[in-house]
Amino acid sequence: MAANVTFTIGHRGKFAVENFNTFAAFVTTLAKDLTPAVSVAAVAATGQYDSKANTFTANRIAVLIND
Repeated sequence: MAANVTFTIGHRGKFAVENFNTFAAFVTTLAKDLTPAVSVAAVAATGQYDSKANTFTANRIAVLIND
């Protein structure tokens, strides 16, 4: 992945933002944050779509959660 990869979790109720430079750290924290009472409100991503492989490789992902 590119050096400018950014993954962000926005916390709607806490008015806070967490930024990660690795996908693994982003996924670990997001998995901990999501509970039956906390859901995803929005997702935005930028990257490259490969139509032959039908895959999307993101270099930026932002997730807004309702907490």
